[in-house]
Amino acid sequence: MGTYVAGGAISNSEFNDSEDRFYVAHVISGENRITTYTRNVMSGALTPLGTPAVVPLAPPATGGTGGGGGG
Repeated sequence: MGTYVAGGAISNSEFNDSEDRFYVAHVISGENRITTYTRNVMSGALTPLGTPAVVPLAPPATGGTGGGGGG
């Protein structure tokens, strides 16, 4: 089995439905990224497709007026 270095800590990975693309979410130099690999369905070999895409981090919105205060 071959290996490939993703370049950072991996948080998640997934094949597409036809299993010919493999997506890896990881962190490189403090930035969240997704790297896509093509997969040879006969041999299972992975080949990086392009460069890792930066995924912007948007924290969940907070707000509201609060609630649950006693009156």
